[in-house]
Amino acid sequence: MKQTLTVDRGNSMTKIALWQDDKLCRLLTATCADEADCVRHIAGEAGRSAAAIISSVNPHSSPLLEDALRSAAEKVVILNAATELPVAIEYASPETLGSDRIAAAVGARAVAGHGVPVLVADLGTAATFDLLTADDRYTGGNISAGVGMRLSALHARSARLPEVSVEGPVPTWGYDTDTALRSGALRGVAAELEYYRLQAPAGSAVVLTGGDAEAVGKLVGFNYIIEKNLVLLGLNRILHHHNEA
Repeated sequence: MKQTLTVDRGNSMTKIALWQDDKLCRLLTATCADEADCVRHIAGEAGRSAAAIISSVNPHSSPLLEDALRSAAEKVVILNAATELPVAIEYASPETLGSDRIAAAVGARAVAGHGVPVLVADLGTAATFDLLTADDRYTGGNISAGVGMRLSALHARSARLPEVSVEGPVPTWGYDTDTALRSGALRGVAAELEYYRLQAPAGSAVVLTGGDAEAVGKLVGFNYIIEKNLVLLGLNRILHHHNEA
């Protein structure tokens, strides 16, 4: 089987992955300015793929990226509400649902296995918490500010609070301004995750992804799975389902 290409166009970077069936063969990250070149680079190494799929949080298309994908693959799927999916979407306005959240839910099912509910938490620029039922119905979820966004907002919208790094000590109670801000942001997101786990059905698997998944995961008291390429994994599964439908 020919290789497939998946593109996760996020808020701060674009991830581009080459797959052979379900095996991740190549992964590149790029800024928006370099994403088309990265697609061409992968295509130059691997040759023309059977199909490609793109998820983008940006509502504005990237003609250069889409042209590069069409040159790199025989078929290109732009993930949206009309795309054939392996899960049922029960969101009241599916056209407004972020394609990255759809892909993450599909990827979480692949990671967690079948027959169990899944709480999916993407802890990046934004923090999203979504629920997939045991019978593969996406019932919805919530969106909150991510750790970095909280720290940046506190600095930007206050007179004296400094901008601090996510890296560093995270005590239960901050002992100076830096630790108070960092702990407040990280432990705040961890508390949200704890809350949504309590709201999810009993026995739900918890799957984390996003840049702050590891730091937040260390602060909770339950088992979870981290998959850093969850959206890309979900995109690959959607592409295979789309080809089989």
